[in-house]
Amino acid sequence: MRADVLSDELAYCSTPRSQNVGLVVFSLSSTRNEPHSRALHFAYNPLPMISKISPMGGSLSGGDVVHVHGTGFFASEDFQCRFGDTLVSATWLGDTYASCRTPSSKNPSKTSFEITTNGVDFSDSQLFYEYHSRVVVSSVIPEQGPSHGGTSLTIHGSNFENTAHLRCR
Repeated sequence: MRADVLSDELAYCSTPRSQNVGLVVFSLSSTRNEPHSRALHFAYNPLPMISKISPMGGSLSGGDVVHVHGTGFFASEDFQCRFGDTLVSATWLGDTYASCRTPSSKNPSKTSFEITTNGVDFSDSQLFYEYHSRVVVSSVIPEQGPSHGGTSLTIHGSNFENTAHLRCR
């Protein structure tokens, strides 16, 4: 593969496609007849794929745990979740399971969600995480009812959204 020189101490090249996962020898040379540079190793790993995240939304303040299910997960220093453009550390919990904590967001929004094991190549799940304003309850009328349940309540507050996830508890 051709290498592009960025400076006398920095070059760039892309890896060729590999049918195999595992270590290969990597080296750099400037001519066909010149001996190669010191041999180093490069590891081909599967690109992580995400099948599901849970929950798919949370509060603007962040700090919520997102459970990530998929394939191609492995522990590495660069194992991270990406919420839009923001990277956060991920916790590897197995080949098909990981978790991470959401960063905060300034506004309610739907943002893309992906993971990486090397900090460069990201999954392409096309899944989204949705930030919501925290629900605030200021009053409940009536304030009491019979223990057998069934009392109709009127709830006053702010940031209520008409979603299947809104629940009285």
